Amino acid sequence: MNPVAIVQARQTGSTRFGSPKVLAEVYGEPLLWWTVRRLQQAKALKGIVIAIPEGPENDALADLVLANQWNLYRGPEQNVLERYLRAAEEYGADPIIRVTADEPMLDPGLVNRVVQMLEDPTIDYVASNLERTFPLGLDVEGFTYEALMSSVELATEPHHQEHVTDAIREHPHEFSLVNISAPDGMEPYANWRLTVDYPSDLELFNAIALPMNRSNFRMSTADILWLIDHRDDLRGLASGITSVIH
Repeated sequence: MNPVAIVQARQTGSTRFGSPKVLAEVYGEPLLWWTVRRLQQAKALKGIVIAIPEGPENDALADLVLANQWNLYRGPEQNVLERYLRAAEEYGADPIIRVTADEPMLDPGLVNRVVQMLEDPTIDYVASNLERTFPLGLDVEGFTYEALMSSVELATEPHHQEHVTDAIREHPHEFSLVNISAPDGMEPYANWRLTVDYPSDLELFNAIALPMNRSNFRMSTADILWLIDHRDDLRGLASGITSVIH
C-alpha cells in the first residue's frame, strides 16, 4: 500500500466566497497551508499531493505549493476525475485519500481510519459522508487506484468529471462501499460547518486557529466542537448556513 492524500485545490474564487479562498490568510498563512499542516498529522499517509488546475490563473497557487516544498500535480480544471487519476499515477498513490483544500479543521485520526479500512482487499471505497453523521468539513474519502480507474468507464455524466467519486458512489453494485459513522455524541453537530465556503466560515476558523496556533495542529475534533459549543458567537457561525458539497 502507498496511501497518498490528493488535495483538490484551485485559485479561482467561488461564488459563495467571492475570492481565492485557498489563499485567504489566517494568522499570516493561507488557508491551504493550514489544511496541509493538519493533514500531515495523519501518520498513516505516506504522501500528500496538491492537485490544481493548469493555466496561468492558478500560477500563484502553484508557487505557494512549490515554496512549501509540497508535491504538486497540475491537470484539467473541469475534468477533476482525470486530474486525480493522473496525479495518482504520477505519485503511485494506492489507495487515494481525497480531501479538499477548504478543510483546515479536518480530523487526522479519521484520515488514519480510512486508510486502515482500505487495508481490507475486499473494500473499494470508504467515506465519512455516504451518510451525513460528521460535521461538514470532516469529509474524507478513500478508494483504491483500481476503483478510480474503473470509475472512468462509468463516468458518463458531466458531474462525474467534476465530482471525482460520483461515478463510484452511484454504482454501489460495481464497488464495495463502506461508510464511517461519527462516534456517539456527535449527532447534534452533524450539520455544523467546519469547512470554509463562506466568509462566515473563515471567521469561525480564525477563532479556532488562535488556540491551535501555527505550531500545534493536534487539536482534536472533540476539543474543536467543545470550544464552539461553549461560545454563542461561534455556535451561531457553525450552525448557520448549511450546504452539502462533495
